[in-house]
Parts: sequence; C-alpha cells; structure tokens
Amino acid sequence: LQITVKGVNGLVGTEWKLQSILTGARSNDPYVTVDLGGSANSLRTPTCYNELNPTWDDGNTYYFVIDSVRLQHFNLRVYDDGLLQMFREQQIGMASQEDLMARKLGLSVMDLFGMSSLDFYDKEQEKNFTCSLDTIWEGREDHAELRNAKPPSITLGLHWRPIVYGQPSMLPQAIFLDDDEPEPVWPHFVLRVCFGKLEMRHFTMKPTDLFSIHGTVMPGFDSTGSHHEDPKDGVSAVVSKKVYAQHQQNEDRTEMVSRMTGGRMGRACKVATFDQGFRFWVRDPRNTKIHLTFNSVSDFDKTDTHQLGELTLEVNSLLKEKDLSLDIKNEDLDNWEGGDLPARFSGHLQLYQLHDSAIKQAAAL
Repeated sequence: LQITVKGVNGLVGTEWKLQSILTGARSNDPYVTVDLGGSANSLRTPTCYNELNPTWDDGNTYYFVIDSVRLQHFNLRVYDDGLLQMFREQQIGMASQEDLMARKLGLSVMDLFGMSSLDFYDKEQEKNFTCSLDTIWEGREDHAELRNAKPPSITLGLHWRPIVYGQPSMLPQAIFLDDDEPEPVWPHFVLRVCFGKLEMRHFTMKPTDLFSIHGTVMPGFDSTGSHHEDPKDGVSAVVSKKVYAQHQQNEDRTEMVSRMTGGRMGRACKVATFDQGFRFWVRDPRNTKIHLTFNSVSDFDKTDTHQLGELTLEVNSLLKEKDLSLDIKNEDLDNWEGGDLPARFSGHLQLYQLHDSAIKQAAAL
C-alpha cells in the first residue's frame, strides 16, 4: 500500500509566535506521522512552519507491506514541531505526547478503502481518503478553543497493489526495463530472507558464545521509494537475534561418526538455530545481492564481537526457480574462522511480485 499524505485542514493554533503580533492569532509548525501497528515502518512528513492548513508535495509518500487488510491498523498523528519540541524529543527519543495536536487511531485498510470484500483487494486500486481527526482525548490538557472548534481533517492518497505469486515465465519483460522515473518509484518485488540455522562442524568455541547474522540487501530501496548506496539499519541492513549453539543429532552416518570422533577430541558439532525472517523492497532482482556475515559474541562481554564467516547470495538466481522460491541447504560459508571445517548455512529465499497493471498493459502492447 502506497500512502501519500496530501494535507491537513482546520488545525487549531496553540502557540503565540512573532507573526501573532501582527495577526493576533496563534499558530503551529505541524508535521504528520503514519505508522502501521505491529510494524517498524513509519512515515514522517516534513514540517510546515506557521501553518494551520499544511499541504505536502515532497517527502510525504511511504510504502507498507500489509499482511492482513482486516487486522492491521494505521495510526495518524499530527505533531507540533519547534525548538522546544525538538529538545523534548531528544530527551525521550521520540515525539512527546505534549506536542500531539490531533490524531486518528486504529484505521484498517478496509476502513481506508471503505470495502469489506476481500475480492476488492485482488486488484490494483487508487483513491483519496479524507477523515476527521480527534483533538480531545482522555489524558490531554483541556483547551476551550479545541472544544468549540470544528475537528480538523486529513487527506491521504491511497494506491493499492496486491502481492502475487507467479512463475518466472509469467513476469512481463517490461518490469526489467531501466528506470528513468523520478523518485519516489514503486518497488517491483518484496524479498523475504529467512535465516534458518548455522551448522558448525568441529565446534571449538566457548559454550557461552552467542551467534548472530548481519544481513544486507543491496542496492538498497527504502520505504519512501528512494534508492540508497549505503546500507540503512532496519531497511536494507538487519541483524538477527543472538542465540546459543546446541548439539543436534545428525542422521548422516558419515557425519555422525565424524561428530562422535570430534566430540572425543573436544570438537563436537553444534547448531545455532535462528528461524527468523526479514522483508526487503527490491526494484530489480537482476543486480541485487544478499550479503550475510556471521558473528559471535561472548555472553560475558558483549563488546567482544568476532566475524566468523560470510556468504553472498544472488537474488537473480530466484528468477530461475519455481515460484521464485529457493531453499538454501548446507551452504558452506566463505572465510570461515571458527574451526577446521567451514560452517554450513541453511535458510530460504522468496521473491514476491507486486501486481502492476500499467506494466502488464505495456507488455500486452
């Protein structure tokens, strides 16, 4: 879902500013945030200074992956900006509730489009959405101006494209044409990278060591529809949870004998299981690479981090696979420094195409 914040109308001014000497009216410096519940994605528009009817033309578009049109909800908030507000935000690490001017909470995708039929969301849809905002709620300081004023409203531009499954042969060639569109642009795919397990043969590290995976997908493509050359944390760069390595029975007879022999020599086989998945936007899978680095850190000293090995995967290889899906099974790591034999990584890659009727129509022509 692409959401574009177009404007807010009818805010009530609460601050006296220099221009108030001339106008006799109070004003504010509003900006809007849009967040999807249960997701780290959040849109923050630029600030409009001394404006109670702000509009935006730039930096106001964001893309969200929706898992459930019925259960997931958006929250819309209008905050006041300024020096005092920036100081409060620096102190607590987030916008203060004292600076919240108006809000609308708990809007599902069905509320935004006004359609409850799931069939509606199988096709590309576009519309504008306008709703009133709440200015009075429990716990907020009471203002007579707010009680007597008409509630402000917000207008959003909505553009829905369903994620579809398909064979590589079904992908229209127009999807791979070089871009000359100005940003923001739509991503063509959603890439899901699943970290499965790391099997470490001839394990010689400390039993108290913790293991993690740092993954990057480049070139980066963020949720504002812009490319970036350097990895961005939480967008094109992610870090798995830290886990301990555990013993695991190996059914292969040769490996079992090796494990038992190595165990007597203090070099047992252990497995770090992650079972964790991450999603990334991808514009062109042909030149997109996944780079994984595998690290260990002492449970007693979290600053003592060591890189054990790495692995690079080509997203282009998914275009040759059935359903654009690939199981990674026991892939040897490069530059392994954790023992005699390189560790083996297992995981899963899945590429989902975003339905784009414009591309399909161009391909048909």
